[in-house]
Amino acid sequence: MNVRIKPGLFAMLLAGASLPAQAAPGDHIRAGDAVITPSVMTGIEAHSNLYLADGGDQSPEVSAMAWVLKPRVQLDLNARTVIFNLGAGYGLKKFIDFYPDDNFHPENADRFSDFDADLALQLFPQSKIGGKLVDKFQNEALPAELPTAEGNATANVLHTGNDLSGGFVLRPGSALSFDVLGQVGIDAYDVPEVLTTEDSSAFNGRTQYGPIVNGTWKFLPKTSMVASFS
Repeated sequence: MNVRIKPGLFAMLLAGASLPAQAAPGDHIRAGDAVITPSVMTGIEAHSNLYLADGGDQSPEVSAMAWVLKPRVQLDLNARTVIFNLGAGYGLKKFIDFYPDDNFHPENADRFSDFDADLALQLFPQSKIGGKLVDKFQNEALPAELPTAEGNATANVLHTGNDLSGGFVLRPGSALSFDVLGQVGIDAYDVPEVLTTEDSSAFNGRTQYGPIVNGTWKFLPKTSMVASFS
């Protein structure tokens, strides 16, 4: 898998890393005006139907347990002229085979490459005209079961998706705002060779694009009227 780092983002992260970091017990990590929040989640998942099978004689349901580990880091910057949020997380999932002598091997659904990242940028959040950029990236493995010439086979289908939107924010008044944005969304599925049959056409790539117009009117405290078109 190829990993690309944009020069602008790399320079931003490098500049943030050069700032002095400080934190009291129980606080998050502070670097200048930025707040860095690392976290980690671990636990056990129970799956009653791991491969989402239909439960028939040729496609029985397979139950399994999995150990999950999800570290994550969040960077938040809230300044007068810019609001910046960047998050990234990694997911590991290891299945436990309690019945190694049967015909089902849930360990082939192990996941070691799940990753997600999200970015949100607002420019001039208190001005009449501002800017907005939102990007969400996801790389995940999806357990699947499809028929092959040798019978049903199970494996992970790799899904990669990215949703990007950006444009202008118009604020004609303190209670009224409009988002005028453009969006591009991409979904791609990498189907293992063992599952590549005519029936694998269900895993199609998708590309969508178009405009987004959002309107928000805050006419009462804690009450808003929202309209959206895309």
